Amino acid sequence: MSIILIKLFGFWGTCKYFSFHKINKAYTFLLSSLFVNSNWFALHFSEGHVVFRTFFLIPLVFYYFENLISRKNLLILGALLLFLILDGGFYPLIFSFVYFLIKIFLDKANRDQLFYFVKQNFSFFFLSIAGFSLVSLVKIFPVILNSENLKDIQETINLNSEVYLEMFFNPFKNNEVIIFDYLRFHEFGSYIGFSLIFLFIFQSIKNYNQVKNLIHLLLIMIIFFWIGTGMFGNFNPYQIISKIPIIKKAHVQSRYLILFLLFFILFLGKLLTHSKASLITLILLLVANVEFIISNQFAFNPNMPNYDLQMITRNKWTRTDFLVHKPSIYYTEGLISKICYEPAQTFTETLHSQQPSYQGEFMSLKGQIFLSAVTLTPGEINFNYSSPKGGDLVLNTHFLDGWIETNLNAKTFEINKLLAVKLPAGEGNVRLQFFPFYYNYIFFFAIVGLFLIIYLMRKKL
Repeated sequence: MSIILIKLFGFWGTCKYFSFHKINKAYTFLLSSLFVNSNWFALHFSEGHVVFRTFFLIPLVFYYFENLISRKNLLILGALLLFLILDGGFYPLIFSFVYFLIKIFLDKANRDQLFYFVKQNFSFFFLSIAGFSLVSLVKIFPVILNSENLKDIQETINLNSEVYLEMFFNPFKNNEVIIFDYLRFHEFGSYIGFSLIFLFIFQSIKNYNQVKNLIHLLLIMIIFFWIGTGMFGNFNPYQIISKIPIIKKAHVQSRYLILFLLFFILFLGKLLTHSKASLITLILLLVANVEFIISNQFAFNPNMPNYDLQMITRNKWTRTDFLVHKPSIYYTEGLISKICYEPAQTFTETLHSQQPSYQGEFMSLKGQIFLSAVTLTPGEINFNYSSPKGGDLVLNTHFLDGWIETNLNAKTFEINKLLAVKLPAGEGNVRLQFFPFYYNYIFFFAIVGLFLIIYLMRKKL
């Protein structure tokens, strides 16, 4: 449901963005539909990347950045970026900042407009940044702390012409095939189709004089194509991006193809706007939309079993149908710790269920302990136990400052970088919660930021 709602809002935002660029109204609807129906989204959703839903909002973010002429637009831009953060959409957030930098560098008119706005609203501008930044701390601060535990991934994608044809012109490709190293097709698929590419080439030749007037937009499109395809190996802008702190954590450069697709469609729309609307053009756009919708249906592998996503609650497994391809071990009941397929993760002391030394999520280190799990989540571990003499229990979870026991006031401690708890004799319910010391501080700052935003909303009037 959230994907559908954000997609609808994203469609409206894409129409708004294209209208801002003075795209012919006859084409705005069809071109916006192409973007939100791209199989880039369907392929990532088939992999379970639901958080990528906020990429639907990218055109709306770009609209308010490029149209930063009022305090109202600044506040809306800040609210959109804040939503990306709170929803966990760090990829669209980082991609937005990369676009902002490229746009400022290449587009003098937009650069002058931005600098003029900042000069005229200096205090308001930086107070807005401060307010939204403070609210975002509830998500940003823990992520930055955790990012120190991630390895830097130095990727150099090198694809051949056959892969390019599959990426842009095969609507029937699903997410089963590994294209490069450990990356499957969902990281590359960005279907365009022959009807759309024909229309693009034809309009570029027909409106050659207009192409010269759109050179900065053409350069932006080429840059994101260059980044996303990894062309020329080390001679690629991504090699610079991958060295910028925090931003470099958004690895897998082929994901930038979604921005190439957006500006490909926008550039085509600008060319069409300078031509007289024709029935053939409308038919080709309709055909392209049908192709995009069909390609979405093939993004999900029809031969892939419809697995159940499992979650443990109250001593039993509850299941939710969720079509996503993972190794069968991921769906085995009673096993919480699975192999992590994130290549940026560093080695840890926790064990996953396929390792020979794996003994379960709970390991009795000292004493005889009988227990049953109630809930096992990243922020809370709850279980019932009984032990004649008490003992020490080791959990297959990282020991981090912030784990506290709230029911029995049992002592928590560290054993080989794992979380352990000292249990008293008898029976009881143990509730471990992760509540680091900085939570109170960042919530305080977030409230301050929220009041500052409310003040600025009144001020802008």
